[in-house]
Amino acid sequence: MRELQADEDLYTMKLTLGTTEGKPLEKAAQTTQLADEATGALLASATDKESRLMDCNGNPQPDEEKRCPSPDSPDSEPATPARCGPYCDGKGRPLLLSFRDAPPYLQFNPFIESGYRGYLSTKMCIESIFWWTNETINIWSHIFGWMLFLGLTLYDMLLLNIHASTIDKVIVGGLLVCFQACMILSSLYHTFSCKSEQVYDCFLTYDLFGISLSLLAIYMSGIYYAFWCHRTWQTFYLTSVGLIFGLAMMLHVPRIGASSNMKLFTFVGWAAYGVVPTFHWTIVMGGMDNPMVQVSLA
Repeated sequence: MRELQADEDLYTMKLTLGTTEGKPLEKAAQTTQLADEATGALLASATDKESRLMDCNGNPQPDEEKRCPSPDSPDSEPATPARCGPYCDGKGRPLLLSFRDAPPYLQFNPFIESGYRGYLSTKMCIESIFWWTNETINIWSHIFGWMLFLGLTLYDMLLLNIHASTIDKVIVGGLLVCFQACMILSSLYHTFSCKSEQVYDCFLTYDLFGISLSLLAIYMSGIYYAFWCHRTWQTFYLTSVGLIFGLAMMLHVPRIGASSNMKLFTFVGWAAYGVVPTFHWTIVMGGMDNPMVQVSLA
């Protein structure tokens, strides 16, 4: 493209300065030489300009439509760093936002007026664990909760229940492991909720799954020890609670296409089902006059 343009400029210059009738041949030769020198300078200038053009990341970019000025150019504007999205200052440092300026999907609690993060990269989300934001307490309370349940798991499995039966260790260990999973998933949700709306929805699902898992563990351990002397009822309630939990989780599989109302109804029904074995256990133990029932339900 530039070579054709240079040839056209050369032809025009020759017509303007050069070889018309009645002029000496020496003058025409000088004019031709000057035109050749101008063409060479034009091509050199175009080559130098092309070598100085860069894309927005500082790399050579042959495609003219995607080129942008060099960062050293006075007319260039600093690009917004991708590591903190649009919510950062001129030096690439992330900004904490007010409720009004926060991403729309995070605007669900108007009573928290500041400290919001917005569209951070994965690395910046991890770094934000050590910032003071509206999620700091949520993140660290779940991290400390996970550490607490991890310590209790090691203590119960290695020291306290050293002479317990295998099934007892499975019940207690499963309870504490489910609590750990709940703490970990909740801390991840609060850490990465600012990355994007899609990531927010994904980790919110994980958070709710962790809560459901902890409820399942509470049901299982409670039924196991409450109906210790009634193995038939113990097996029945453990099986029914497990089946309802599995059904509630299956409804969240996208391929099934269950409606939101169906998911909500199943989850609420599963949570309310815990009243049934509790009421049954109270009757089996002789009602509220039993001291053990009074202590357990106090």
